[in-house]
Amino acid sequence: MSLSALCNEPTAERPGYCRAVFTYNSSHTAPRRIPVGVSNFVLPMPNVDSGQPEVFLPGNSHTASFTWPCGAFTYTRWTVERSSAAHTSARRACPTAST
Repeated sequence: MSLSALCNEPTAERPGYCRAVFTYNSSHTAPRRIPVGVSNFVLPMPNVDSGQPEVFLPGNSHTASFTWPCGAFTYTRWTVERSSAAHTSARRACPTAST
């Protein structure tokens, strides 16, 4: 499993929170469930469960996101198995989908 930080932007619906978007690559040959806990957690939250996914599809370039209190913390780090990626409270706009 490998994680990369993609973008991080404020949410309109929750002032003081940002939506952190990550991509992941999984070398597993089938979907893998990694429950929130010691192998799937977000820091520095008081609760390791920030709504991050627990099921990871095989292959490359899958997208996952969750919200975090960017007004209260200066960074968030998501760790899955032995890989981690981080966002700081600096905003990085997410790409918009083309129509």
